Amino acid sequence: MNIKNLIISSLIGGIVIAALANIPVIQLINCLLCTGYWIGSILAVWLYKRFQGSLTLGQGVAIGALAGVWSGLINFILGLISAAGIATIISAVDQVIPAETLDLQGNFIGQMAILVNVFLVFFNIFLGTIGGLVGGAIFQTKPQVSDTGELILEEMEEPPAELIADQSTPEVEDQEPHPAEES
Repeated sequence: MNIKNLIISSLIGGIVIAALANIPVIQLINCLLCTGYWIGSILAVWLYKRFQGSLTLGQGVAIGALAGVWSGLINFILGLISAAGIATIISAVDQVIPAETLDLQGNFIGQMAILVNVFLVFFNIFLGTIGGLVGGAIFQTKPQVSDTGELILEEMEEPPAELIADQSTPEVEDQEPHPAEES
């Protein structure tokens, strides 16, 4: 795996996921269908294949998971900023209205905001991994067959295990007949 292409494609996918998760109107659609996670992860896998030229299913999963990590970190930072904003609003309200009247506990709200944001980081990674699996299944490099029926594996970094196993067993036609069968 090319690390440079991996980081660039997954970072772009993570930014797309974070953007789609935080744009107000699209956020509602994203809440129902998780479209941002699918779009961002599949985009990251597609970009990696465009940069690299080949892709395996495992690479697609890794790219999607890393895009989920990036989006999780971006959303975590944005969540902390919004939690700080909520804490500021609560302290401003406390100055006008006594805390006993509203029963607001800023410390508890801050702790819950951090806990929810940590959970959402893992949620981003999970959905990014699933999106990478879908993208890997769609865009994986498939072996080509030549006119003679031989598999061409030039574009693939490593051949699948089934192809390696098939090459190790001799064909039935190539085997010489047993001497007992000739008589």
